[in-house]
Amino acid sequence: MTEPLLDKRDTDFVRENMLINYCLGDNGDLLIDSFLRNNRVDVRFDPEHFYFLMTGVSNRFLPPYTRETFSRGVSAMLYTYELTQALLLSCGYDGNAFLIKEDNSKQLGVLFSPKGETACPPLDVACRIDALYREHNPHPAEDISASFVGPYSGYAQANRAFKEARALNDLRFFGLKDCVITESLRRRTSKPCDVAAILANVRALTHTVCCGTLKQALAQADHLVTDLVAPSYSMTNYLALYVAADDLLLTLETVYAPLVRLAHPTAFDFKTLDDYRRYLHDALKAAFAQLHGVKRHPPTVLLALSFIHRNYTRPLSLAQLSEYVYANPSSLSSELNAAVGVTLSEYVGALRLSHARRLLAQEACSIAEVARQSGFTSAKYFREVFKKQTGLSPQQYRDRHAAP
Repeated sequence: MTEPLLDKRDTDFVRENMLINYCLGDNGDLLIDSFLRNNRVDVRFDPEHFYFLMTGVSNRFLPPYTRETFSRGVSAMLYTYELTQALLLSCGYDGNAFLIKEDNSKQLGVLFSPKGETACPPLDVACRIDALYREHNPHPAEDISASFVGPYSGYAQANRAFKEARALNDLRFFGLKDCVITESLRRRTSKPCDVAAILANVRALTHTVCCGTLKQALAQADHLVTDLVAPSYSMTNYLALYVAADDLLLTLETVYAPLVRLAHPTAFDFKTLDDYRRYLHDALKAAFAQLHGVKRHPPTVLLALSFIHRNYTRPLSLAQLSEYVYANPSSLSSELNAAVGVTLSEYVGALRLSHARRLLAQEACSIAEVARQSGFTSAKYFREVFKKQTGLSPQQYRDRHAAP
């Protein structure tokens, strides 16, 4: 059965909003001016002196629309437009309120300009419009973010205004809320931090996970998120933390398999940095719980074993491994032997044999290919080692254990 069509009012709403959105996506004065005039778009802001407010909820945090919810959303937004226009006029401003469609967002944009003498500064107007949006649109307050930029001059600056407002709007992720975010607010409240500091503190977290308590690990995680990343307002810093911390969690899973199993959401699955902080807390708690009663490896051994597990199908040497973990080869060899009970070559050989067994049981590739994929230097050497360790030739093992 065909879905019923949306009301014409609702599709007209989309069309009109797409027209004004053209201003945001281009940076050519002549083209924008010609487009707006030729399409008879009602431009009420002064292109030579305007401000831009962006408020609402990013589309990635909204559920998919149905016919009914779309229509209700249009009604709410049209009413917000009316209230916004009345507020602008009462304060001595005029402008265009519209739904931002770039990046498939559903946020409210307002391009506005003073008409002459005004009753209040433009930032006050932006704050009052944001309050109107929050009052008349049914979204949780914690999901709404607003930013204000300007003044600008020239149609081409609408594109710059959108980009700068979008960048400020994204600071909601770092905990800036209950206010309209401005560039001056960002400068006053941000604290510099670089990726090197993030990575150094993740190394400290690794050491704590290996040698410390859960309480100490959680405190280190809080320091990373709350004291370093959050006040930096830097997505680069956040992504560096996410990647480095996720690598630590993957290392624990790899080295302590099958004891440790952890969730791995993507970096963009979190609405806020605090959501990520709670996830990191939960992951650390789970790791400590799953390792309860297990002797944890020191940091150097943990990193070495992780490197071995990820690279055992390639040529490996003690010198290469020592360079990776920044350790003396002799000391590392002794630590590894004490941790796993065998020499490095014996440990790597066992991993390669285990990998070969899986391939022989599950794959249809040749014996020579199994040897190559498992890290053995030749098929002949692989057959000799395999027969010595299992009492069976690779083909005999395959015949007995191959999946039906």
